[in-house]
Amino acid sequence: MRAGIRHLSNVSYYKAPGNKPINPYVIPRGVEYVELVVAGKVRFRPDGMRREIEFGCGSMFWHIEGDSTIHLADPDYPYECLCLRFETSFSGRRRGRVHPRVSTWENKDDAVNFSNSMLHAFHSNTPDRRRTGEYAYSRISWEADLFSSRSHSLSMPASVEKLERFIDESYSGNIAVSDLAGAAGVSVPHLHSLSRRYLGRSPHDLLLDRRLAEARRLLLTGRTPIKEISSNCGFLNIETFYRAFSRKYRTTPALLRRENEPKRMLSRPATA
Repeated sequence: MRAGIRHLSNVSYYKAPGNKPINPYVIPRGVEYVELVVAGKVRFRPDGMRREIEFGCGSMFWHIEGDSTIHLADPDYPYECLCLRFETSFSGRRRGRVHPRVSTWENKDDAVNFSNSMLHAFHSNTPDRRRTGEYAYSRISWEADLFSSRSHSLSMPASVEKLERFIDESYSGNIAVSDLAGAAGVSVPHLHSLSRRYLGRSPHDLLLDRRLAEARRLLLTGRTPIKEISSNCGFLNIETFYRAFSRKYRTTPALLRRENEPKRMLSRPATA
């Protein structure tokens, strides 16, 4: 094995018993071990926190040498998790942490689907295990990096989670900041404080970013008229949409669509 190479040596599935203690496993040298919760609940105290937090589906625990695996199951709803063991060949002293110890997948269904596909691919040996390992490591790294980029706090209050869920489900409607506060169950001033503390942006910016992200997706994946996209994404008029889109993405909706058409992309000369 070449220096620095990670090899996926095992893929397994663990169902925690709800009625007896679990002995944690300490990660040995040369191993990275990832547990992806796909059902149930587990308690865990992240580094730097004074108390344990409950984690559910989509929570990912990335262990390196000296770490202990998760083991505090909810007795009424014990966790189930995909387990990935990577052998590493880093020589010399203990390698530091590259990815966060604890992160969460943005889409819980994706986590479950990934678990199912990994179990099938690894144990059917189709495609070959080297490629399966490369895909697995890339995907979990991607999800960990996405978590870091979202600047989420693992101790995020329920009110902030309610805010995010409401925005995700209702962004296309005519929504005022007072509606966001009502959905989160807090006052408007407190909503602003929570939003900036845990998400790094104002409630209005969160709503605007969600609308723009959906508009960009529609522009890139279909031929829906731009004016209709603007309306469907909650903008009062197309002028407001164009200004916000251009400010966010440094291009116009029309130019983004035109520059990313498959025929146009294929017609570009190859670069060295």
